[in-house]
Amino acid sequence: VRTQCIRVGIGQSARRYGRHQPREPSVRDFVEGNERTVLSARGYGSFEFKDYSPFVFRMIRRAFGISSQLYAESIAGGRALSELASPGKSGQAFYFSYDGRFVMKAISKAEARDMRAMLMQYYRHISSHPNTLIMRILGLHRFRPKTVDIGQREMHLVVMANVFDTEKVIHERYDLKGSVVGRAATEKEKAKVDVILKEADFQRSIVVGSERRLRLLQQIYADVKFLESLNIMDYSMLIGIHFTRLRTSFIDPESHLQSTSTGTGASTSSGSSRTVTKQSFAKNSFDRSMSHRIHHRSEFMQQDGGMLSSPDEDDDPGDVPEMYFLGIIDIFQKYNRRKKMETIIKSIRHKKEEISAVDPHMYAERFYRYMEQHIE
Repeated sequence: VRTQCIRVGIGQSARRYGRHQPREPSVRDFVEGNERTVLSARGYGSFEFKDYSPFVFRMIRRAFGISSQLYAESIAGGRALSELASPGKSGQAFYFSYDGRFVMKAISKAEARDMRAMLMQYYRHISSHPNTLIMRILGLHRFRPKTVDIGQREMHLVVMANVFDTEKVIHERYDLKGSVVGRAATEKEKAKVDVILKEADFQRSIVVGSERRLRLLQQIYADVKFLESLNIMDYSMLIGIHFTRLRTSFIDPESHLQSTSTGTGASTSSGSSRTVTKQSFAKNSFDRSMSHRIHHRSEFMQQDGGMLSSPDEDDDPGDVPEMYFLGIIDIFQKYNRRKKMETIIKSIRHKKEEISAVDPHMYAERFYRYMEQHIE
């Protein structure tokens, strides 16, 4: 039921603001530009849809090369959304578009409030840094049921672009913070086909060549200093690696989500949504047959949403062994009282530089140093 409401609300917003002429957003667009409407999901009753700063997000999508037509058709076209069968550690629901381009995550009211507070700074950062690796936030909405049929709980929803928006198979996935404590995948996790590995497992480098390395590190530094200025920590670099010399047809769309969760239940397909599990997608991949192309502006996303590695010394210049897909994710954690207490408690047993929960300045410096050591 909720997926139908999501499609109706986001589809209407994208089509309406897609008709507006592009311009630089005003302060009012950020502060007062919220719209509240009552909509109906066919067969399910009515709901209140609140669209936060819709014109600002329209311009953000435009900056990322995402047209209103692509956005509306991907989320609200004739195809159903998919729902992750098992949510992540937060227990919040995940949905994604039929073609896998866009991830929708239910967030708390506090997280939605924090996101609105940082939206102006976020817009300025992505506008002045076209190569930013920070996750592409494309919309923020609230759904509140007006009828019993839809359920009684309101939901805040953020829409993001998928870091692994590609038709290439992602053979290895890493979630990297630069810390040590608790940063190793368990043997049980490693047995899964869609495992997301961590620092202890990352015994390698990202090889991009000296000139591109410099530009990539400069961008990472700008991104982490921006997050530091917002008192944000606990973010990760999500890295996907495609080995060009492997011939593999299996794509597991669950692993394309910006989440470490996987579903294990049975596949279902009815009404306006379907449940995502490894079983349901082992036989199929995201359907791109009707999907428009995103015109990426970042130099790090020019090869099918990623970038090619530098050739090995003994290789032909046109024969590159790897493709990389990178994005800085989970950027909503403030260094609040709870995280400060976590720093104190974990510092009793471990060195402060080894734990994830540290102040934003130390976190940014350590994160950058780790990336500097692992990019060649």
